[in-house]
Amino acid sequence: MKRVLWRGAESVLLLSVIAGFLSCVSADKKTALAVPVPDTVRLLDVLCDCRILQEEIFVPDRFQPVSETGAAGANLKYERGERDRWYIEEQRIAGDRIEAGIVHRMLDGDDKGLIDRAVRELDWAFSRQGEDGGFPGCADPFHSTEIFAGSVARGLLLIRQSELPEYQYIVDRYLDRLHKTGYWLVDSDIAREGKKTNQPYTHRKHIISEALGTIAWLTGDEYLSDAALAYSREGLDLMTPDGLSPELGGLDASYMDAGAMMAMRYRLVCPDRETRDRIAYMAGRTLDYVSGRVDSEGNVDTRGDTRVGGTHVHRDGSPKRFNYSEGITAFCLGYYTIGKPAYLDVARNIAKSGVHRVYMK
Repeated sequence: MKRVLWRGAESVLLLSVIAGFLSCVSADKKTALAVPVPDTVRLLDVLCDCRILQEEIFVPDRFQPVSETGAAGANLKYERGERDRWYIEEQRIAGDRIEAGIVHRMLDGDDKGLIDRAVRELDWAFSRQGEDGGFPGCADPFHSTEIFAGSVARGLLLIRQSELPEYQYIVDRYLDRLHKTGYWLVDSDIAREGKKTNQPYTHRKHIISEALGTIAWLTGDEYLSDAALAYSREGLDLMTPDGLSPELGGLDASYMDAGAMMAMRYRLVCPDRETRDRIAYMAGRTLDYVSGRVDSEGNVDTRGDTRVGGTHVHRDGSPKRFNYSEGITAFCLGYYTIGKPAYLDVARNIAKSGVHRVYMK
């Protein structure tokens, strides 16, 4: 199995990033990055620059609770014996906590206790990992694992980019395990079946491309990088002639928005310029479509959507609705990806609804 390291290219990239970062971010961290962002920009630079995300998403007391053992989301009920199934994706909040904690640490010097809770959640998750890299016993093994892997990879990426020595033990503890999960997502029998199940869901192509592409960046693994690129192109190939991404045979604002968000994050580690350009086009078309469904109070119209506002439910049985925190995040990333100031206005408008403040990741 091919595992060719591309550390030389990574070194050149890091040198470019350092130079670009110094020129983009002032001492008080309030100078806006030039947009569209250069291909060498780091996700961490974007997050540390974006005030909307800092004020609306990276808020410590809005994150869901975690048990003393590290169970999160619907897994809390599983741990208490109130549910008979658990999902590894519920532990994805660890990546969100790391994201917020690292940004707070970079800007304020204090991670607000978010990192310690994330480590508990990751310990809970990886204690259930099998020798092959999967998570036996998970009720939806492939899709749940790809969601979890993408979030954890993003968290480790931000720790690596921060260069903060007190957190590097987290990368050392989990990266090899996550790398094994990456291979499981590509090569296992369950993965082959999962790929077939995922086919009607365009956004899932971008979930796994972000996961595999970020793991590849962290490890220098060309095999996983190629797999990520293939998944990204597969998702982009599903676009309609007007650039929109179908979900279960139709359009769905929330899932299209989520797919664009994950694709834009993958774009920051994607090695192929043509694919980066195609992602930018898809993201722009998606955000323009979604913005047309946002009213003056920041509420998003989901009538007629294929999955949200209908019969589809979350793991805990609650009905699916537009994910407002992802909506804010996607429009912020869209500003940095495409350079359209109106996207920040849409992000602020969605935040005005306040829905994300009681329904966080």
